[in-house]
Amino acid sequence: MSEKKHIFLIGFMGSGKTSIGKLLARQLNYNFLDTDRTIEAQENATIQEIFDTEGEAYFRELERKLLLNSISLENPTVFSTGGGMPIYNDNISLMLANGWVVFLDISLGKIYFRLKNDKKRPLLKSNHNLFDFIQFSLKERLPIYSMADLKVDAGARKTEILEEIVIGFGARLS
Repeated sequence: MSEKKHIFLIGFMGSGKTSIGKLLARQLNYNFLDTDRTIEAQENATIQEIFDTEGEAYFRELERKLLLNSISLENPTVFSTGGGMPIYNDNISLMLANGWVVFLDISLGKIYFRLKNDKKRPLLKSNHNLFDFIQFSLKERLPIYSMADLKVDAGARKTEILEEIVIGFGARLS
């Protein structure tokens, strides 16, 4: 098994993985990779367009391939993963074996508040009752998210979240 040098941020959509990931990478002098943005660049299409034209299964396979290709990156990297990435294709096991996994946990109410006007996310577009969808999806995904090495309250201030992650991993990140 390779030495764990990457950090994977996981959690439900709207939990702040990208914004926290960029700040964390800057603070630790790590590279940063947003898996959704990388897939969009590779496919020259938005996540919504990929879902519409190729379907969710195709997108999940793109996530798996990206993860397999990325874990061997030479430089330590903070990954902002899509909310479903750890759930499918046993990606969580691959992340745990090749990096430190941080679950950005956030309350149902805060997720709803952050996502209620979001029109860009494909899984939200097709769900008429957003609150019920979030509640059901969170309950379904929580056992996988909870496998993370560290769970952080993503409803806190960004500075507190960053501090908790850095302290939580301490010497393991150096």
